[in-house]
Amino acid sequence: EMSDTFKNIMAEEQAATRFIKPGSHKGKGLAVFTSGGDSQ
Repeated sequence: EMSDTFKNIMAEEQAATRFIKPGSHKGKGLAVFTSGGDSQ
């Protein structure tokens, strides 16, 4: 069973996708959002 944390991450990634608009640096944008903007 998926944890609540995982569900929250998925929900936030979907929200982030709306902010950065579909297709524009999609993966990179999500990485920035989820890592707090400080990615390797």
